[in-house]
Amino acid sequence: MNDDPILEEIYKIRGRLLDECDGDLDQLLDRYKQSENDNHVVTLKDVEDRRQLAQQRHHTNR
Repeated sequence: MNDDPILEEIYKIRGRLLDECDGDLDQLLDRYKQSENDNHVVTLKDVEDRRQLAQQRHHTNR
């Protein structure tokens, strides 16, 4: 398999989103569609906030 860190991150995120939807692909696709309909713009602050939250969760789960 290709060791592409960007693809690995995308697969990880997709897996996490699918877990949040209890493995229901239809629910995940609905979530994607709703996100597109909301015209949500992701800012650098949004990314940093989510990364910080993920790191906190990671350290809590140890």
